[in-house]
Amino acid sequence: MSEFADHFLVAVSLCCAVAVVLGASAFRLRRRAAVWVLLLAKMAIFIAAGLSIVVLVIFIGAFIGDDFSISAVARCSSSGLPAVYKLSAAWADPAGRLLFWAVCTVAVFALWLVTLKTDGSAFNATAFIVAGAVCLGFSLVVLFVARPFSSVSARPDEGAGLNPLLQNIWMVVHPPAFFLAYSLFIVPFVVVVASVFGGDMEVAELYLPLRRWLLAGIGFLSLGILAGARWAHGQVDWGGYWAWDPMQSLSLVLWLAAVAALHSVNAMQSAFGGFRRWILVLGPAPFVLCLFLSFVATSSLLESVHTFGRSTIGGGLLGLTGAYSLLWLVCIIRSVRAAPIAPAPPILFRFGTDRIMLLSNIGFVVTAGIIGVVTFLPVILRLVTRTGPVNVPARQSLSHVASVAGVLLIFFVGFYRLADLQQRRGGLSLPMMACGALGVVCFGVLYRFAGQPLLLCLVCSLGVFSLMAIIMKLFWAIRSRDKLAGSIAHFGVVLLVVAAFAGTEKSIEMPLAEGKTLPLGGWEFSYESFEAKVSGGVEQAGPHIAMRKGSVYKRLWPHRDTYPGKPELGSVSRSAISTGWFDDICISFGGPAPDGSARIAVRARTFMFWLWLGGALIIAGSALAVAEGRTRPPTNGRVIATPGRNRVRLAPVKRRY
Repeated sequence: MSEFADHFLVAVSLCCAVAVVLGASAFRLRRRAAVWVLLLAKMAIFIAAGLSIVVLVIFIGAFIGDDFSISAVARCSSSGLPAVYKLSAAWADPAGRLLFWAVCTVAVFALWLVTLKTDGSAFNATAFIVAGAVCLGFSLVVLFVARPFSSVSARPDEGAGLNPLLQNIWMVVHPPAFFLAYSLFIVPFVVVVASVFGGDMEVAELYLPLRRWLLAGIGFLSLGILAGARWAHGQVDWGGYWAWDPMQSLSLVLWLAAVAALHSVNAMQSAFGGFRRWILVLGPAPFVLCLFLSFVATSSLLESVHTFGRSTIGGGLLGLTGAYSLLWLVCIIRSVRAAPIAPAPPILFRFGTDRIMLLSNIGFVVTAGIIGVVTFLPVILRLVTRTGPVNVPARQSLSHVASVAGVLLIFFVGFYRLADLQQRRGGLSLPMMACGALGVVCFGVLYRFAGQPLLLCLVCSLGVFSLMAIIMKLFWAIRSRDKLAGSIAHFGVVLLVVAAFAGTEKSIEMPLAEGKTLPLGGWEFSYESFEAKVSGGVEQAGPHIAMRKGSVYKRLWPHRDTYPGKPELGSVSRSAISTGWFDDICISFGGPAPDGSARIAVRARTFMFWLWLGGALIIAGSALAVAEGRTRPPTNGRVIATPGRNRVRLAPVKRRY
């Protein structure tokens, strides 16, 4: 079937082009005729989505079936590779990653069309033009630049195999979760651009469904970041779960932009006019950032440990990024000119949920901007000074930025939950005093009696304040049968930030003779025995290390893998990890020493379990929020009747945001 895959890709491109042409022709037709034309365009997108899924199944089937006549399979897979890692190999190749993203984008567009009523409006026609052009651009880059089904000149008997570092279960989850998130962000991009160019910027009902798409995108993006961090945590040489690698930093910028866009949509319930510009500016931002992030990942613009699969498809991605960034810029200019908001005198010392949303959005955007500038500072300095590589202490600078942003984030989360509780049931003084008192007690205990650093005491006290506020809101929501998802996600955010701040690390690296003991962080590590075996054609050898602390006893086997017949891979370290409630132990084996002892590296980190739990709660809260239902329409605007349309149009409220 692989020989027909390129024909299917051509058919996908033609269907997307037909949708664009039909969407453009609908502008010249009357309403009834435009509806039929757009229904034909919708059918073309459905056909394109079906063909795209078939192409992806063929591509994955080539890896499962060891079709080494395809160059991507020959480069990244082998016949002895386990089936689950052949999935990783399918998107380890740059062409496979772009194909997966393109297929998901067309499928998500088709799924959105299922929920969209075809009414022949200018918004409908513009949406088909914009989204069809996006899908067409992806399919053309896949077809002519990535060429995932390109064949080798001579079919080898065996493939080169997958990089051993990628043979990890978390790598089966990490890339697909990212590309699913990237694809879901196309809906806010299309809706905002179509509303601006279709003349429907003030129609609130167009923006309300964006909440679910943004939530789903943030959920998958959080899953991708968490899976990547968990994978990196097992690779000791990568600096733990987060090393402020440029691609990690840019993924955080994307997450912050998406969360800011989500908050803007949520705030429409109380202040549509005030947050209209935020939606129009931030709605397309995640999708444009996805394109730019993918371009950086496939180019040599930044020095990153994400070096697997750099290729020439960066040029195609740069073209798409430039085109849609320009469209986003034109959209911003038009929206600012056409959406004036009347000023109003500021109201001091009054904080409702909409005001807290505003402050949090400002914080998200400023933090994302600072992280982006610091990440690209070496490139900027290199272009300005026209010298070689410039060494910038980006990791230390970004850590300081994250510290300030983390403190403000957990404070605003708790303050928002208290303000929300006050607006729903009345009375803020008693809950505020209770949460504040617990925070003050926590600060005093940690600073006065435990002797902890001031920043850690502040973060933990604010964490207690916010967690108690969230718990109060959860109890009220359960009693009144209100939505729970937001509180669960906020609980995860606070837990993750506090665990990241409170976590400490102790490490030691030294030779350990058999029968000897190594102490670290209250634990004792003993070298009990050495084991060498062959598993799946891989030679594995390493010491069995017993770890004891009080009555707790665990046995870990860090080892090194050697691949016969592939000396270029060398010996790959496989760390052994034990995660407990408060201690997380990672042991790696550096190889035997000349005297027969084993070179052991031990890292003991605290509160890692709570960090993973916080990330899991963010993902669970996002998934639950998608299932809970739509956002309520805004209620404090003046309704303007729109003849011939069943839509709600709101006048801007007199606030400046």
